[in-house]
Amino acid sequence: MVVEILSAIWATTLVLGPVSVAAQPPFDGVSLLRRSFLDDPVSPQASESETARLLDGFVVPVVLDELTRSFVDFYKTRGKATFARSYARMGIYDSRLSAVLAREGLPPELAAVPFIESGFDTFLSSPAGAAGPWQIVPRTAVSLGLRSDDWVDERRDFERSTEAAVRYLKSLHQDFGSWPLALAAYNAGPGAVSEALKRGNTNDYSTLLKAGALPGRSHLYVAKAMAAMIVLRQPARFGFGDIVREVQEPVSGLLVPGGVALKDLARRIDVPLAHLIDLNPALRRAQTPPGPSDFMVIVPAQVQVRAAERLDLKGLGGQVFIEHRVRFGERLWDIAADSGATHGDLRRLNDLPQGEPRPGQTILVPNDQGVPGQGHGRSHSPAPLLVRTRPAAEVRPGGRREVFFPIRDRMDVGEIAAFFGVSLGDIGLWNDLDPQVPLRRGMVLRLLVEPSFDTSSAVLIDPAELTPVKSGSAAAELALTLAGRDDSTPLRRQRYVVQRGDTLWLIASRYGTALDSLCAENGLTKASRIKPGQVLNVPVITATRPGARGGRRGLP
Repeated sequence: MVVEILSAIWATTLVLGPVSVAAQPPFDGVSLLRRSFLDDPVSPQASESETARLLDGFVVPVVLDELTRSFVDFYKTRGKATFARSYARMGIYDSRLSAVLAREGLPPELAAVPFIESGFDTFLSSPAGAAGPWQIVPRTAVSLGLRSDDWVDERRDFERSTEAAVRYLKSLHQDFGSWPLALAAYNAGPGAVSEALKRGNTNDYSTLLKAGALPGRSHLYVAKAMAAMIVLRQPARFGFGDIVREVQEPVSGLLVPGGVALKDLARRIDVPLAHLIDLNPALRRAQTPPGPSDFMVIVPAQVQVRAAERLDLKGLGGQVFIEHRVRFGERLWDIAADSGATHGDLRRLNDLPQGEPRPGQTILVPNDQGVPGQGHGRSHSPAPLLVRTRPAAEVRPGGRREVFFPIRDRMDVGEIAAFFGVSLGDIGLWNDLDPQVPLRRGMVLRLLVEPSFDTSSAVLIDPAELTPVKSGSAAAELALTLAGRDDSTPLRRQRYVVQRGDTLWLIASRYGTALDSLCAENGLTKASRIKPGQVLNVPVITATRPGARGGRRGLP
């Protein structure tokens, strides 16, 4: 029992924050548990009348056993500095919390729950994923209707999380009929407590406690909460009467456009950024969520007055991040290149596991244009070489919509057919393909889809960007071989202005590409004549410019 109590006490130290060891006497756990104070109403030596006066008025039935007494003693000694800091910070939220508890008809002693959970630290997160002053886990947050996404975590919003947590405690008390059991359920989960009641064949907390039937460490949690209730009821009696409590500054809400960084808002309203972040712990990325809707940002009250008079917030800043819906056929490398980020940046930003994001999944990308709602899409390299083979007998659309889809690594024709709502046989017919033979990266498939198909859901190619070649020709095979090279040597188009004396062979040699590929890319034959000033698309394996002659010839 002694070891269990000491473990719980040290766990309390970790939750409430670090304790200054230098300022405290050496820790003697056995002496701590055995220490008696004749003037201490929680001491085993205290008279029944003294203890009764201490607990008079409590709605929550405090179980004043050895475990609860040990936590009270800890708060007065080794945990005093930490308790004092939490008690001081509690002053910011005390009146608001009391008002919610009173409105819901709940005991004021329940203010001890966020006290022991977080010390009223709205930014606190646990390794288990709990967050905010009430340390609500993600699954519970969903059931309580709290928003928790990439932009906003309402578990860290004191008002919203308090409303939700108080309703939750109220429902737990209605379900279990006693506050000790409700507190145990808040800690261990209602399902675990229900199972304990079944196993113990009783609904009495004290009986379950004596039998060791309570789930996990919930008995320690309840004792810790009850000890905090005792000390918070009469703080001066336990050595906290001289603590200067923090007070809430007057604040108000300011409607701010979506996608505005707090650093830009802080400059505009002349408030320190750190202070603005402290007032808005629910904003996970220090930015209002993107989108057309305004977001309520908490600001000092005097700012609201100034803003109403002279601030044009609609013109403020731009979105730092925007949302991007992953399309079928799109790889994370493609999204990274288009948004000006790195592959690793996007994985870290979105907490993505290994592998590719799912089609239809929404991820965050940096807004490289800085304009709300404009999306991304800047090209960081010349356009890729895109070649499609044209069957000898090409099937006409016949009421369907013609689209072109580029093949990427590790794609099979069945996956493509299922996504576009066509058959394997159709894909083979439209593209002179054997559906049983693996597809090769660099191929472009012609597909005839239903008019209702959402073309924004997949990576598709503008027909104007395609170079058609005859199926089975040498040009088609060469282009496909080059297009299927590894990503370390990407094939790209380079625009080139023909100069006097140029021939197709000279241009192909200068860029290190095949003459057949150059001709196929531009719809020419080897015998075609070219003129000075004519612009050609040259397929190149690297982005280097030609070394000899004609430094002016490549267009940026």
